Amino acid sequence: MHWVHSIEKEEWFEVYEVVDDSLLLSTSHFKTFGAGVPATSDKETYIEDGYVVYVIENQYEDMHLNVSKNVDTKVIQGDDEYLLYDWFDSYVSVKISIKRVPRIFRF
Repeated sequence: MHWVHSIEKEEWFEVYEVVDDSLLLSTSHFKTFGAGVPATSDKETYIEDGYVVYVIENQYEDMHLNVSKNVDTKVIQGDDEYLLYDWFDSYVSVKISIKRVPRIFRF
């Protein structure tokens, strides 16, 4: 999940893994500390490629995400980028969850 922090104007991304039927937020990556950015972590924290990386390891059944072209909200999976701001109107909240779909119904 990638976006640009609305105040700091720096890229932020989080890495999620699919675990069973839920989302595991494994790490959060950001360059600057500002509004809404955690200042401490009880798990591992390190620097990688100019980003502060927090190990999170929180599991969620679903996630609600506010979409906006102003913050370049997108999902990156492998080599594919899904520009959520092209799919949805700005300032719309979308729900992301894991759903098992038979291969025959996938598009």
